[in-house]
Amino acid sequence: MNAPIYYVGGSKGGVGKSKLAFALIDYLAERKHTILLLETDNANPDVFKAHQPHASESLVCKTVNLDAAEGWIELVNQCDAFPGHAAVINSAARSNMGMEKYGATLKETLQELQRDMTAFWIINRQRDSVELLHSFTSVFPDALVHVCRNLYFGEADKFELYNESKIRKGVEHKGRTLDFPELADRVADKLYSKRLPIWEALAGLPLGDTSPVEFCAMVNFIGEMPSASSVLSIKGAHFHDYGKEAKPGRKLGHATVRCSDKESMFEGFDKVLALVPTSY
Repeated sequence: MNAPIYYVGGSKGGVGKSKLAFALIDYLAERKHTILLLETDNANPDVFKAHQPHASESLVCKTVNLDAAEGWIELVNQCDAFPGHAAVINSAARSNMGMEKYGATLKETLQELQRDMTAFWIINRQRDSVELLHSFTSVFPDALVHVCRNLYFGEADKFELYNESKIRKGVEHKGRTLDFPELADRVADKLYSKRLPIWEALAGLPLGDTSPVEFCAMVNFIGEMPSASSVLSIKGAHFHDYGKEAKPGRKLGHATVRCSDKESMFEGFDKVLALVPTSY
């Protein structure tokens, strides 16, 4: 097999697609993968503008227009021309329309290209994030899909429309639900205002002291809750009850264990884990 295709989607503006594409390219580059960036957001090509100045044999940057049939043909041709490069497709906000019309062009050539396709679909807490994902999976039913909850819009448990949806069960049959952390304002501003890739921005933004202050672990309670008193009797444990009606598969709350040393944290974590019903 040739290098995979990574599709960064969300099909709406402001949800965090570009930031996810930045992070994915940085991840692949750090691990010495050769990369083919295919920028399809012609209105706001921030990802292309940040990385094109660093283009090389190991980082090839192209723009394609997926609003037209010819653009999908060009995308396939570029994937064919650089078979060893991991292809990162940064989708545009309106991409669902072109995808529904012409997406079969890519789907039907994946086997010929000898490439697997993985989608990272970033969402906010609104209903259309889930509905647009359904449109994507109907066009690419065999793609491996990972849904990324953008924590800029709230903690993971706040994504109730997705968390309790049928589409989540379908996603997690093969893929995973991931949490994309909120990006510090000074980093986001520098990425966009100066159009820098992450590795370049980090070089000018030293992290300072990264020594751990505390060690923390979390246990989620799904479908059934232990008693608060049993959790709170454990040293360093904190109990969080969401006040939801108990239902199979519903996250009802969680417990965190915070300690100054790793050994105590794991000890408390094991005690909390022992309270989790075996029906989980």
